[in-house]
Amino acid sequence: MLPFIRFRLWLARFRTPYRIAMFAGGYVVLNLLIRGLGQHIERVHWLKPLLWTILIAFWMAVLYLLVCRIVLDSLVRRTWERHSKHPF
Repeated sequence: MLPFIRFRLWLARFRTPYRIAMFAGGYVVLNLLIRGLGQHIERVHWLKPLLWTILIAFWMAVLYLLVCRIVLDSLVRRTWERHSKHPF
């Protein structure tokens, strides 16, 4: 959990358009690697599964960040509504 929190804090420095651009750029770079190294994959058989694993891990991280953000926002919203209706 600590690496996730560190990554979120580092990512929080940037505004949303920059975050989207970073994820889109990472996706483009990984796809270019997979497609660009397609000619060499025939000689190095372990390269293709490795690159696909990296791409899948990248998308899992993006989905995890989105889901965590949605869940945390809803929890904060519910907590705020409870305390705003019933002050201490």
